[in-house]
Amino acid sequence: MYCVNRKQRIIYVGAKGTKERNKKRVPIHFELLSIFNGLKVRELNNQDVFAINGQPLGKDSTKKAWDRALTKCKQTAEKEEMLRCASKQ
Repeated sequence: MYCVNRKQRIIYVGAKGTKERNKKRVPIHFELLSIFNGLKVRELNNQDVFAINGQPLGKDSTKKAWDRALTKCKQTAEKEEMLRCASKQ
């Protein structure tokens, strides 16, 4: 379970929400607090921060996006290298 206490500037994370299975208190940096205060926050029906239609994201959904991002970065790097080489000639 997660709970954000804006007045105390702390995020409380339940044991099930951590890798070590221990409860944690995470301080909120003042810059992050200003972002929280600017958001319209609603209560979630589940504990997953990233979800689609209330269902947690699967490994495939994030892997595909990551692979596309890596491919795009590689293509961009190759184009930049070609331009650098062309400009030196």
